[in-house]
Amino acid sequence: MEISGVPADRLYRRIDFLYHQCKDFSARKDRNLRKGFAGRNRVIAFDVQTILANWRHAHRVLNVPVHHAVTVDKQSGYVIAATTDFDPATDAVGIEREMYQVDDFDLPRAWRLHGRVWAYNEYRDSVLRGVNNLLTEGEKALSGNTFDLPGDGSRVRGDIFQAAHIMMVKKLIGSDYRQLLLCVDGDSGLAHIANMLFANDVISGKTHVADVRFTKGLGNRKRVTWDCPEFCALAW
Repeated sequence: MEISGVPADRLYRRIDFLYHQCKDFSARKDRNLRKGFAGRNRVIAFDVQTILANWRHAHRVLNVPVHHAVTVDKQSGYVIAATTDFDPATDAVGIEREMYQVDDFDLPRAWRLHGRVWAYNEYRDSVLRGVNNLLTEGEKALSGNTFDLPGDGSRVRGDIFQAAHIMMVKKLIGSDYRQLLLCVDGDSGLAHIANMLFANDVISGKTHVADVRFTKGLGNRKRVTWDCPEFCALAW
């Protein structure tokens, strides 16, 4: 704005316009996605990465992990879905208040009214454990909304987040494909979720789930020269 003299209201109107154009484009692609799978053999890969987001606590900015799930089609490289474990339509503090009212914390998580998202203090404690060595004793003792989520919203539990992502992918690609190979990271138990959600097609032999495991943490030279059958194992 300083260089070009563009008024702020015009800039933000243009950003909003581009945002809606991107959403419309993505929606059209999503509506037609199942047509690209119908009658064909497809290979898709699903994995969860950890993104370090800048999170504020008191007067500090800390790196807090946010989970990011991505599913990609092998043939085209098209990103079928990309989601994070953050639900902006919820209120973590309000949910925790209701959980106390219905005695949710006395129940196993599977039987809770609000078992899908993190309660505010549970989430705050889990984050603080990860950055405990960065905080002073005074900062650890702070209470209230000093560890806010970005705006409103709640973090979604990991297993629920992963299952919801795969359910979204299943809805987008439909069930008219000829054969589907779903490759998942073997370190995080995703194969169990995928087998559960695609159970009927797995039983019929229409869908296969590949639990991919390989040696991580290798240097670039070892990655390039590694030639060992144990390097990557596919468990069907």
